[in-house]
Order: sequence, then C-alpha cells, then structure tokens
Amino acid sequence: MIKDFLYILGNILILGFFIFLGLFGVLFL
Repeated sequence: MIKDFLYILGNILILGFFIFLGLFGVLFL
C-alpha cells in the first residue's frame, strides 16, 4: 500500500516537474 502511494506520488511529482518546465519555457521564450 505504501509502495503504491509512493508510486502515485512520484508520478505526480514528475508531471508537476514537466508542467513547471513548460511554464518556465513559455515565460522565458
């Protein structure tokens, strides 16, 4: 159960990271 939670949390962090990179790129292009 904890492993599943960490897996979901990791996916959310990766998604958030890519969204942040996208916004950062848009702001500075």
